[in-house]
Amino acid sequence: MKNGRIKTYYRGQSSREWNLTPSVFRRNYSEHNILNRAEILLWKELSIYTKYLDKLIFLQHYGLPTRLLDVTFNPLVAIYMACEYSKEEYTDDGAIYWGVKCSDQTPLAAELIAKYIFTEQYVMSSDDIDSFAKRNHIPTKDLCSPCFIIPPIANPRLEQQLGAFVMAPYSKKDYSPFHANCSLDSYNLFDKNRLIIPKEKKKQILKELATIGINRASLFVDITSKLFSIKREEEWRIDDIEKIQLS
Repeated sequence: MKNGRIKTYYRGQSSREWNLTPSVFRRNYSEHNILNRAEILLWKELSIYTKYLDKLIFLQHYGLPTRLLDVTFNPLVAIYMACEYSKEEYTDDGAIYWGVKCSDQTPLAAELIAKYIFTEQYVMSSDDIDSFAKRNHIPTKDLCSPCFIIPPIANPRLEQQLGAFVMAPYSKKDYSPFHANCSLDSYNLFDKNRLIIPKEKKKQILKELATIGINRASLFVDITSKLFSIKREEEWRIDDIEKIQLS
């Protein structure tokens, strides 16, 4: 969407059963409370950011539940995310979503949504949103539709993943202290496009992606991820040798 151009974006999920739900809505988190606790604990790290949206992206990057949903402009990254596993191994089919349509909201709308969830205690009625929008000279409707975000700050992980975000809006579903069960499925962000990856194919796909440099080490660019990739690929090598010996 940058500079008015339409670009296809993708999302990979390791289970086909999951909804398109940002992490803060997957349990009854108090969104305002966890963000403010993070601001207190990480005041030094967050002090360099003057915008609330930048703070939200930083916290999302380090694993705090937020209303941001990760997407990517690189389909290979989405395939990797759909095949990746942790303790669950390969127990579920994966899914890849893609779309070319999203809101044409301004960066101001995204910043104001972030500001609202950092500074307002709770969202209890539509009047609260209307009042906030009026104070900040923006139409209420701009706060009540998903917002597509090209990240305004750079970090190695986002650069490697060609990452972007969709920010969940303030809709009527959010008028409660916990903003529970806010899925983005109903907004047709991905034009109902979905490709299923069978669980039995995941390991082979990950191995093939690794041969072209798409692995945990390249996408997450930290020491732990790099060492994890070394260990995993060595385990694959051993598995292949053992299969040959048994055949």
